[in-house]
Amino acid sequence: MNWFGQPDRRPRTGDRTLTIGLVNNMADAGLTATERQFRALLSAAADQPPRLCLFTCAEIPRATPPRDSTGNTYDDLDALFTAELDAVIVTGMEPRAACLSDEPIWPSLTRIADGSAARGIPVLWSCLAAHAAVLHRDGVARERLPDKLSGLVRSEIAIDHPLAAGLPTAWTNPHSRHHGLPERRLTAAGYRILSRSEAGGADIFSRDRDIFLQGHPEYEGHTLLREYRRDIGRYLAGARATFPAAPTQFFDPTRDAALADIRTRAASSRDPAWLDAVGAVLEGADHVAVWQPTAIRIIANWLAAIDAAGTHALTRATAHVEDPIA
Repeated sequence: MNWFGQPDRRPRTGDRTLTIGLVNNMADAGLTATERQFRALLSAAADQPPRLCLFTCAEIPRATPPRDSTGNTYDDLDALFTAELDAVIVTGMEPRAACLSDEPIWPSLTRIADGSAARGIPVLWSCLAAHAAVLHRDGVARERLPDKLSGLVRSEIAIDHPLAAGLPTAWTNPHSRHHGLPERRLTAAGYRILSRSEAGGADIFSRDRDIFLQGHPEYEGHTLLREYRRDIGRYLAGARATFPAAPTQFFDPTRDAALADIRTRAASSRDPAWLDAVGAVLEGADHVAVWQPTAIRIIANWLAAIDAAGTHALTRATAHVEDPIA
């Protein structure tokens, strides 16, 4: 049995190249980095690197048509439903609306959820996309957190599950979100909690063929730092009400204390000098992605199950398919 709860349809031979669709919903500023992060994970997780079909939702404002790292234009979502894919990854995006169903990409996300379920294609839902899929399918609504959860969160295995094969019993995982899904409601709706944390609740969970990530195992070592600096800039520009807290468990205690002091003093002033002060504190800080070996194992287990299931749920047509990941 594979982790979909079905008999394996073919043995793993290592000679079949999987084709994965990546629906990249990040804004222009984060589009390339997100693509790069998932490319790297998929490449490291598979003996035979998958091919990628790249898509984005048409509702996302773009300065120019999005292009991948080789210069090819992303396909629109219509092509997703005619491409022969073994699985799909759907990224989140920065929230734009208080209510998920008011997000510009809500119609596209629900279309992906319904179409993938009807065709039996596995989907990995990330962050906001995970929240949208759960709300649409089962009415489980996200809840606003008191403060943004940003930093490295200690996650622990919750159940014995094939997706967790080879994982440590506990690891740190990047999180960056304003909302969370209540674990009790997920469980009541039939979701299986694979890992959880005291700080962030459900971390990885599954239902049927899909897996859902509230964290960001794909993040590179500097991603949380880049988001922290971005949020400081937004505070200084008046685009957010409070000076952001530093990512938790990310810096050494001395830097944490210095950054907390800056946050306290900056609460009454939007002086651009605060960004320089933060830069001075963080000079020379090392940001090793210590979570990546675990992230690679999670994705490797997911790809192995997809390979073993051997299902091609969609029919190949005109979607752009790249060469295997370099």
